Amino acid sequence: MSFRPFYYIIRKYNYFLIITQTRVVEYVPRLVVVTQAELQGKTTVEASPNSEQAGIYRRLAPKIIETIELKVPSPLDTAELRAWAAAWADHLLVLPVFNR
Repeated sequence: MSFRPFYYIIRKYNYFLIITQTRVVEYVPRLVVVTQAELQGKTTVEASPNSEQAGIYRRLAPKIIETIELKVPSPLDTAELRAWAAAWADHLLVLPVFNR
């Protein structure tokens, strides 16, 4: 497997952080339990308090609270967001998982 496509994904991700003047506190995966909770009209922690996803949220909360760097992100206008999303989709399509 080539790691080249992942390099482009990381570059695109970092570009988004730069243009919105934000930073990442932590990566939060979206497990299926989130969708299940949404369909019940509940938060993930309410619907599945002992799930892996609920644990991820609990570990993330103190990191957010302890973050002392307060910044207002620089929003993208609709055209900029659409252009970025289209380019992002092009990058995703080169991943081996989509080319089977």
